[in-house]
Amino acid sequence: MKKIVVIGSINIDLFIYGIERIPRLNEAVLGESYEYGYGGKAANQAIALNKMDIKTYLIGSVGKDEYGSNYLNYLDGLNINTDHLKVVEKEKTGTAVINIMNNGEYFSTTIPGANHYVDVSELEKIITEINPDFVLIQFEILKETIYSIAEICNSMNVKLVVDAGPPLPGLDLNKLGKIFILSPNQSEAEFLTGIKIESEQSIYETALTLYENSNSEYILLKLGEQGSYLYDGQKGELFPSYKVNAVDTTAAGDTFIASFLKRYLETQDIPKSIDFASYASSICVTKKGAAESIPSYKEVMDGYQKMEE
Repeated sequence: MKKIVVIGSINIDLFIYGIERIPRLNEAVLGESYEYGYGGKAANQAIALNKMDIKTYLIGSVGKDEYGSNYLNYLDGLNINTDHLKVVEKEKTGTAVINIMNNGEYFSTTIPGANHYVDVSELEKIITEINPDFVLIQFEILKETIYSIAEICNSMNVKLVVDAGPPLPGLDLNKLGKIFILSPNQSEAEFLTGIKIESEQSIYETALTLYENSNSEYILLKLGEQGSYLYDGQKGELFPSYKVNAVDTTAAGDTFIASFLKRYLETQDIPKSIDFASYASSICVTKKGAAESIPSYKEVMDGYQKMEE
């Protein structure tokens, strides 16, 4: 079985649904309903990889509270390896308030809590024991921790996949060394480059800038309804999305990167892997929630194979 180590954030999410528009400063707007769920970019990606039948190891931190205890039990129930999760005595589990617009798009506020205490002091030992196919990281933990992870992966020749969000001020992509795939979404790419994505030319310029400002083998932009864009240093290609009625896009990017890696490990074919990931994401956005909305490998494959017939 293929193996991936995911390092990063673990959050309890509060979802607020039915928001018509983003409020102005000092203004309140009404929502229609709310619910709690499991989230955090690293945890979502670990859950997505696990649902894609990949042996998944999650390194992160939770607080010593009811939320953290419940989350650990939830992850254990999914058979995700949590041997390297840390419980932080005097800190709360990370939390995010995610506001879902009527069109399925969202805006959120995150309180890092225990995520600022992610411990990678034994990462070399962990990688040696596991021998993973990839290490997958995001930008929802401290910069210094991200740099340490990248340095260790580079020194051990482990392929590093960077899901480049959320925006982290002051992060230097060059300090991450060699990256297999750098994959921001549209707003994250605009933050990293200062380029407003408004046309296919601006998409190309964004990918080129990210390629020049990092040591990445591939740039893979996640562009929502526009699809995704791959750049390899020589040429770029835009891949269309699958059109559905989106309900909640919160975990779309996490589903995309997990299903992409699953298909790539099976086929070593990047274009085919992108198409598969796009289809998986189209299933995800038709459901509410973060971890709860992520489809299983069987669900994706059943629909994907029928579509190809």
